[in-house]
Amino acid sequence: MNLDVFHIFRNTPLGKETLRQAADFTKKIHSTLHVYIPEFDRFMIYFDRAPVEIKLDKTYLYSPETAFDNMQKVLEEMQVPVKMVHSKTKTGSNLPDINPDFDIISLPRVMAENRGGFLGTAIGRGVRSLIKASGAPAIIGPGRFAEWNRIWAFYGGSQHALKALKWAVVLAHRLNYQLVVNTVLENDRPESYYRQLLSENGLSEVDFTEWRFWPKQPFINVMNQIPRDALIIIGAYGHGAIRERLMGSKTEMIIHNNANLLMLIGENCQEPQQ
Repeated sequence: MNLDVFHIFRNTPLGKETLRQAADFTKKIHSTLHVYIPEFDRFMIYFDRAPVEIKLDKTYLYSPETAFDNMQKVLEEMQVPVKMVHSKTKTGSNLPDINPDFDIISLPRVMAENRGGFLGTAIGRGVRSLIKASGAPAIIGPGRFAEWNRIWAFYGGSQHALKALKWAVVLAHRLNYQLVVNTVLENDRPESYYRQLLSENGLSEVDFTEWRFWPKQPFINVMNQIPRDALIIIGAYGHGAIRERLMGSKTEMIIHNNANLLMLIGENCQEPQQ
């Protein structure tokens, strides 16, 4: 199974760090990196569930005459080949569009300028829209290249959390990496409840290196146990009237308080193919 990774290149020092993260991920999973160098500050991606208009800030269009060479230098250093992505002719929206036929998308935390004092640890509205609409999981780094050589996943029992767990299992098997699964015990549910759910959905804890159950406690206590060299995989699907803004309280806490590489599984993300 080849997992194509898609990345939008920003021709800045931080943009090169994000590209380096995408290249490292692609190299680890023995896959293919597809890179788009924007020519315009707006374009469309037509996902199956909904089209998404991507609005980029001006840094994506800095020094277009040097963008390709700067991208190539990073990828040569990482020893990762690249396939360039080109936008199609304009569609009914009168904007160029990109084919969404990729398996994983590499994203920065913010893609458009913020005019309201944006927290550096937060994820911007445009990135959230992409995660929500995409059929592919998103990898998001802390802004500077983050090493990782193990996987920490979070499983709370929902079908959406199950999908995130399946991605964790597939990647752990593919890489032969340790996989630690974390479940916070809530609503007086015993460990046996989650084990039964897992069994009913065709997974077994033999697929994990370790399954840690956490009695009800402040979630920051759990986060403080996450190794700095772990890829964190978690569902990104909130609930309630402000679902568009929230990705679930635990996911939001991880986003704001960890410098690890994240893989976020949006509500329309497809299950991985074995």
